[in-house]
Amino acid sequence: MTEEERGRDAWLRRQAMQIATQLPEKAADARIVLRYMSELLDDFLTPKRDEEDGHSLQKKVVSIQR
Repeated sequence: MTEEERGRDAWLRRQAMQIATQLPEKAADARIVLRYMSELLDDFLTPKRDEEDGHSLQKKVVSIQR
């Protein structure tokens, strides 16, 4: 692993720790939250690609309101 890859890995681990501090204490509840987060990534943050030309088919705007 290069120095740059180690730095990126460390940064991603720190990000994971920051997210983990916001998870519920019960492991089962935390897993549910992570499953929902995974769905959010798949549905909203990963662009859909047109199989023929590889261009993004849609862009979505997400806002969280309290």
